[in-house]
Amino acid sequence: MIEFRFVILAMLLVVAPPLAQAQRARAAATPVVLPAPREFKHHENITMYFDEASGYGTVQLGPMIVSPEVQLKALFKFKGATLLAMPAQVSVAVISTSDQFRHVASKRVAFTTDSSGRRYYPVLVRIPERLEGRFRETMALSLPARAFVSLATANTVAGEVGGVTFSLSAEQHEALRDFASRMGVEAHRNALAATGGPAAIRITASRQGAYSAADVDRRAAQLGGLIRPSYPVVPFEQRRRRAVNIEFVVDTTGLADTATLRSQDGADSAYAQAVMRVIRDWRFTPAMKAGKRVRQVMVQAMPFDPGPMPASAAVDTAGCGGNPASPVIPTSAWTEKDVAPSVIPFPDNVQPEYPPVLKRQRTVGEVATRFVVDDKGIVVGCTIRVLRSTNPLFEEAVRRALPLWGYEPALLFGVRIPQIVEHVFRFR
Repeated sequence: MIEFRFVILAMLLVVAPPLAQAQRARAAATPVVLPAPREFKHHENITMYFDEASGYGTVQLGPMIVSPEVQLKALFKFKGATLLAMPAQVSVAVISTSDQFRHVASKRVAFTTDSSGRRYYPVLVRIPERLEGRFRETMALSLPARAFVSLATANTVAGEVGGVTFSLSAEQHEALRDFASRMGVEAHRNALAATGGPAAIRITASRQGAYSAADVDRRAAQLGGLIRPSYPVVPFEQRRRRAVNIEFVVDTTGLADTATLRSQDGADSAYAQAVMRVIRDWRFTPAMKAGKRVRQVMVQAMPFDPGPMPASAAVDTAGCGGNPASPVIPTSAWTEKDVAPSVIPFPDNVQPEYPPVLKRQRTVGEVATRFVVDDKGIVVGCTIRVLRSTNPLFEEAVRRALPLWGYEPALLFGVRIPQIVEHVFRFR
């Protein structure tokens, strides 16, 4: 009996590889069925361009915010300005941003669909970065066209990497289908026509010569706190707290090129217009490559809240980034009830000095203040307001000490934001 089982096992080992190869061959011979051509309404979230220098065309999706911690990107390239055959592979990037490096040991990313179940794909490259106290990890995958299309044509898509889960909303899934449909020659041609044809390529060409963040030696970096845009005028039922991905190019002088500003989701054009009204006042240190300043594409996750408390204040150049020609700027900030978590003062903040004359007289009192803590945790001096004070000397002591205080910044949708803080200083 044992000998018989051994013979059967040996036969299976001999027969199994050809059977597996035959199954793979049949699967490979089966045509990949792409999603039906779309209306291409995601043209602001899907970029199509031709790089004359390399001679390659590119179709890129996202990044899309698929969880508070994870963004998802996809792209495929092809030789020439127009697609002549369906690409064999699609590059996918899973970008995780958190308070620590979570994915040092992550070797694969899992995608789960209702149609094909759970499948794993190896992480080919992991790029760790530390940006202003946050930790970002980009994990690059390469999916065969058939595997990627199976994600797009499923009814639901979820993912997991290193214990962190994410899922695509209905709108994001539709954008994925739109992107996948452009893997077809005819659909790619129709998408170009729908978004302006050669003109669309010329518009995007203005972004050529602008490097991605991954391609520079030193990235463009924000200088000071960004002036936040006001909430746009949208129907009441659409007003909600949210984060919007805004993309633009930072030029070699550290200014945002307004001609390149766009939202990464076509439905967010009103939010992009709100950013347009303030982006001219944003300042950056230019990106560097090979010792020279270069243009760089930046993606800014901009939080919007329909009910911020505005605080307007006279500012000086050092205090709030203004200039003598325009000494007053509106500064939007959020209240404690709108953020999670709220600001946290550092335990080593120095308390205001008790005025000696009042201390000798054993005079007690308090000073109630309101001020803005920016997205770096710094008290914006020009926004300090004294709501009430029992003695001018107490107020003077508070005004000297408060600008030196530091905080852990508030967060909204995982993005650091400025918050309005009310604090009462008591002298006992």
